[in-house]
Amino acid sequence: VKNVFAPYVRKLDIDCGNFILLIIDKSVFGLQKDVLYVCAYVPPEGSPYYNYFDVENGIGLLEDCLSECMINLNDIFCDTVG
Repeated sequence: VKNVFAPYVRKLDIDCGNFILLIIDKSVFGLQKDVLYVCAYVPPEGSPYYNYFDVENGIGLLEDCLSECMINLNDIFCDTVG
């Protein structure tokens, strides 16, 4: 994150493997709610990377990560879910 934007961005402290989750302050875009920004590397299907997880592809890992965010960060997402 460039220094000029650093005050408006915070990294979520959630261990999601190949994913980085950032919250961008709503004032950057003039929105009413903060923005969840997800950067993800999804290894190709059949990659040996998946031998360490109980999934066959990265989409399952991404879904698990986002589900964990929804549960652990309810205060951020409670207005957007439902």
